[in-house]
This record gives sequence, C-alpha cells and structure tokens, in this order.
Amino acid sequence: MSLSGIRIPPEVIDKFETDRMGDDGARMVLKLTDDNMVLEHDGIPLESLAGKLPEAEPRYIIYDVPIQNRANLTDLKTVFILYMPMTSPVRMRMMYSSTKAQITNNIRGITTTIQVEETNDINLDYITGKVNKQQGINNNY
Repeated sequence: MSLSGIRIPPEVIDKFETDRMGDDGARMVLKLTDDNMVLEHDGIPLESLAGKLPEAEPRYIIYDVPIQNRANLTDLKTVFILYMPMTSPVRMRMMYSSTKAQITNNIRGITTTIQVEETNDINLDYITGKVNKQQGINNNY
C-alpha cells in the first residue's frame, strides 16, 4: 500500500495487460480522486494526449512507445510518465508522489520512468529521447 493509502485497482492492471497485447500497446491516463485511482482516458494517441491533460493537476500516464533498438528493430517500451505541473497544489503533488510506487510496483514491464512538468514535453520525440538515454541507445537524440 502506498503512503497515501491509495492502491491501483485490479481492473486497471487487467486493462493494461489486455491493452498491451494489442497492436498499439497500452495507452492509459490515471488520476487520483480523494481515495481512489481511476482510469481517466484509454487509447488516446500520443499526439492528442497533451490536449486532454489539465493544466494544474497531475496525472499518471502509462504508454507503450515504439523505440528503435540497437538492432534497428522497433520495440514497444512501456513508459511511466508522471505529469506533475508546477502549478498544481502542493497537497495534490504530494499525493501523486507518494502513490506513484503503486504504478511502478504493480504494472509489469515498465522500462522507463519520466517526470514532466509541461504538456509540451508529452510528445514522441521527447519521450523516445528519454527512453533511449535511459536504455543506453544513441539514436542522435
């Protein structure tokens, strides 16, 4: 259990496992309510995701991102993005920070964790650059 007492619901884990077997992989946005974690959006293309996020509230994003590996083949890497705008209330930021381990401990296959503060950082170039850097892959990012 997290410090906040909020757990990731089993149905979210099941949804992730089902989605990741699809051609596009998992695409989930989770939010915290007073005492729950809920699936807010599912299946949104990365190009549209930034427009769906609130400007002053954090969110958890779990996304399978296509990455060129060292053999120059495309792999889907599961990325956990903590969207944490600086304009969000301190209490809310603390709640998301203390609960993020619920995601990383219960969603299998997360290869990279990224924290972003602005919606303009939620784009394929930025994310693949971060993933490549953490994976030790240099594709000129």
